Amino acid sequence: MQHLDPREQQRVSLARSQEDQARHSDEEMAEKLAHRVVQLLDERTTLNRKDRPSAGQRLVLALASLVLLLALGTIFLDTLSGVSGLIAFGILAITVFMINAVFNDTRR
Repeated sequence: MQHLDPREQQRVSLARSQEDQARHSDEEMAEKLAHRVVQLLDERTTLNRKDRPSAGQRLVLALASLVLLLALGTIFLDTLSGVSGLIAFGILAITVFMINAVFNDTRR
């Protein structure tokens, strides 16, 4: 072990103290950032839960879509001849499907 003169010891001590303060400051900043990220994620999750349709709303939309599809499909197939009736029914089915897909999107 080397013996340092008092000035050198003071410099080493000061450098260690500054390193400790910087480390403590970095840890404190990281902790604050982590806390804020968790807080923002919690807020976002809470907002998304409120914005999502309930299971009852999704069921009502599905049933209404089936009724609409059957009613309008029957009208299209009865009034339009052959291929044009099938094309109109296909467009109706795709439209109803897309409405349900957007409404039930679980990624939000």
